[in-house]
Amino acid sequence: MSLLRFDEENVESYDLIEFAKAYVALGSSVQEQLDTIMSGNESDFEDGVNPNAVDLIEKRLSEWHDEIDDAVQAYRTWAERNEVEV
Repeated sequence: MSLLRFDEENVESYDLIEFAKAYVALGSSVQEQLDTIMSGNESDFEDGVNPNAVDLIEKRLSEWHDEIDDAVQAYRTWAERNEVEV
């Protein structure tokens, strides 16, 4: 799989298809948790995010887009601050 970063100005069809495959492979439960961390609403993190799902998101989607990477890092920072076992 080609893990090329993409943005609005530089999206190759192949990269978009590969990202879509990686996203679908997460499954609906992990996709919902990705939505939660992407929202940035920390009040939803405690009850709405499984740390194992974040690991999977990071493994499969890291380096695809800065916003995903930033959301994962924001969750990890929150988890550390709140002593959540990850």
